[in-house]
Amino acid sequence: MQDVNARRTRTWKAILSLHREAEFVWVYFVPTHGAVRVRMVPIPAFTRMIEKGENISVASVISHVLRNDHFAEGVPATGALYLAPDLSTVSISPRLGEQHRLEVFAGLAQHDGRPDPQCSRQKLLDLCDTLHRQHGYYILVGYEIEVIFFKSDDAICQDSSDSSLVSNHRWSSVTSETREILPMVEAIVRSLAKMQIQVQQFHTESAPGQWEFVLPPYEPLEAVDTLIRARDIINLTAQDYGYRATLHPRPFKDHPGTGAHIHLSVNSVSQGSPHQTSTPQTDFFFGGIIEHFASLMAFCLPLDVSYERVAPSIWSGGEYVSWGWQNRHTPMRRIALDRFELKLHCGTANPYISLAAILAAGIDGLSRSIPLTAGPCPGEPSNLTTEERSSIGISNMVPRSLEASLDHLASDDMLLHVLGDGFVRPCVAVIKAWNAYLASMDTRNRRRWLLQEY
Repeated sequence: MQDVNARRTRTWKAILSLHREAEFVWVYFVPTHGAVRVRMVPIPAFTRMIEKGENISVASVISHVLRNDHFAEGVPATGALYLAPDLSTVSISPRLGEQHRLEVFAGLAQHDGRPDPQCSRQKLLDLCDTLHRQHGYYILVGYEIEVIFFKSDDAICQDSSDSSLVSNHRWSSVTSETREILPMVEAIVRSLAKMQIQVQQFHTESAPGQWEFVLPPYEPLEAVDTLIRARDIINLTAQDYGYRATLHPRPFKDHPGTGAHIHLSVNSVSQGSPHQTSTPQTDFFFGGIIEHFASLMAFCLPLDVSYERVAPSIWSGGEYVSWGWQNRHTPMRRIALDRFELKLHCGTANPYISLAAILAAGIDGLSRSIPLTAGPCPGEPSNLTTEERSSIGISNMVPRSLEASLDHLASDDMLLHVLGDGFVRPCVAVIKAWNAYLASMDTRNRRRWLLQEY
């Protein structure tokens, strides 16, 4: 332990030598509910904590807390967990006037410093280690951020016909309103570049005020950390320009929804390059995702409203568990032998937890050599006859409700085994309690809450 503390202290002092102007450390952590939370620590206090091998204590209820600070059932009455900063994630704020602040992500640890079973950051690392050691693969993950910008807070209560919305807007278009918002969008991309996040593409999407930012591929934990940082920059920059950004899955019934598509590539460790030709065994990984797809939706589409995107003809992935080559009407779009895009993933999901579940499904596929079924689909599955779907192995529909997804998860013994009961139980408790709270609202207030909260 002394050696660990000494290494952490040396690492921290090296960081401080590069950022002598820093005064505070913002310790970011993401509880089960998926919203970012922060503890703020002056540099001298944080330095003492590092030197003594201490972490920040938080109540154990963090595992069952909801976004409104209420609690789900099963909340522990006593006990503590600890925020263990990951010094490899330290960065300085890219925003003007905030260079005095360092930011760092933290995982959940126990009193003795060991990772807690509920820590989703550690779960991702453990699953990647299993993928590497037992199967000889590593995975790269790239997120697409779809987001809708409103002109003002008042507009979030209106429908898509309201004049305060960005409406002169089309997919990949440059209109007068696009140009009006472009300085803000370019400011977002510049700020991300300052954080060494090089956006690969950005463009308008189909819904009013909707844009997409394509992030680079990273290994899983870094991919999610990058997603969290990027979303924060998008939100803050939008506020600076008088806009509000939202990840609401489908704010306008007559327009396509907003997703958080995930690109997954499975690569052989022995090949040493993510661009080498895949071996056929990588199909087993994606076969596992297809096998567990209905259960995964409990994590990927965690709100009742998320299922408004489970619909045909809106390019969200459609209604049937299936895949197709470059087919945007299937939930899994195959781009290359070793690369798929998962489309039915919501911006309201906790991305650490949802990605952990996806990796667990893929690992189970590799472990049991689950064949890749339900495709390739040549078109929109809903437009095929029952016989045509059956001929290519498409038989299961995507759950149409959160309740149905949770039912699938409850009976999915293999996925539950890979993830572990101590990890899944608080996730399910929080998802159920949060949706029950949202269901208690009237429709208008619920829509307003979701547009503001996500």
